[in-house]
Amino acid sequence: MTTFLTVLIGFFTGILSGMFGIGGALLSTPAIRLVLHVKPLIAVGTTLPVIIPTSATAGIVYFRKGLVERKAIFPTASAGIVGAILGSSATAVISGHYLLIITALLIFAVGIQFTHRQRTLDTSKQETRDGRGTPTSILPLKGGGIKGGGYLTMSYVLAGLLAGFVGGLLGLGGGILLIPLFVFWLKVPLKTAFGTSLITISIMAVPGSIIHYLLGHIDVYLALLLTVGVIPGSYLGARITYVAKVKALALAFGIIVIVIALWLGLSEVLLIV
Repeated sequence: MTTFLTVLIGFFTGILSGMFGIGGALLSTPAIRLVLHVKPLIAVGTTLPVIIPTSATAGIVYFRKGLVERKAIFPTASAGIVGAILGSSATAVISGHYLLIITALLIFAVGIQFTHRQRTLDTSKQETRDGRGTPTSILPLKGGGIKGGGYLTMSYVLAGLLAGFVGGLLGLGGGILLIPLFVFWLKVPLKTAFGTSLITISIMAVPGSIIHYLLGHIDVYLALLLTVGVIPGSYLGARITYVAKVKALALAFGIIVIVIALWLGLSEVLLIV
């Protein structure tokens, strides 16, 4: 039964990851903690290596559909690797319970942001393509565009550094922070933000996974079982997003994130008190 539940968690994790570009740990971390009753730091660490095949599988689907901003990947991922190493190393001195409470607070804030601001998304520019079916550029949302050149590169670097640190610290791969940074700060179209995030965090998750493994925070068998489920799930999730409406995706993302945050946060608080 434990094996079946783990694979099932992986499958639904993959769907969530493929649909919303977040790597999947947003669901798998609280799920294996609360359903399988693993230790807090194991819940944080085990999900991180699973993000790599999850994000890569779904990211390929987005890439083939022209929903990846290629020039964002290198600066974001490079800075994200540095951030992930720093964040993962910090887990050696921070309580696992408090890490999960921080995780819950962070994803709750992201959920509120998306449900509140999903009406401002300019869907008329989300699907613009050139003759080859790829994005013509990073297209703005309502409220203006973004500067180019060095400013844009440094913005990607800063976004990657912040997302990598949070991802390494909380075992989330960084997508939970990278998506709102792409959408609300860098004005990347929503579906393109999902695809670009997946490719980026599949790279960013590697150093964090290594450090968590060296710290003894990864249950390898559990990670393998999750991977069995996440690969088909992430492919399916990416296909769903390609045909879905942008505003519906944003609202669904926000609601799911809020529910998971409340579930995880209240559970960990009750365990402490």
